[in-house]
Amino acid sequence: MACTQTYFWMIHGLGHGIGLAVHDPAQYYYGDKTFKEGDAFTIEPGIYVSQAMLDALADTPKNRAFKAKVKEAVARYQNTGVRIEDSYIITDKGLERVSNAPREIDEIEALMKKRSAKVVP
Repeated sequence: MACTQTYFWMIHGLGHGIGLAVHDPAQYYYGDKTFKEGDAFTIEPGIYVSQAMLDALADTPKNRAFKAKVKEAVARYQNTGVRIEDSYIITDKGLERVSNAPREIDEIEALMKKRSAKVVP
């Protein structure tokens, strides 16, 4: 069973193919639905928090319970959105990450220190 809350908070897909056009369909969408050498794609989890999304839900007992459960978190993170997008390609050696943005905490902190050292007070 699919988790419909995933699509509620992550309003875009989990990823897409990349190629000559930014959103080229990936080969794995077709045929036997498997990745093949040469496939280039993103993996881009994200979360977007908005009271407007909750307000758009139908007034049902299940939705009222859901709204009550997430009310405080939505108020705290109202209008916050974060998406992390990494690009990959399937090569003859396997999966290769081709984006170079930092992902690990220590990598991000090192980058932040490097940037703050360049700031003139």
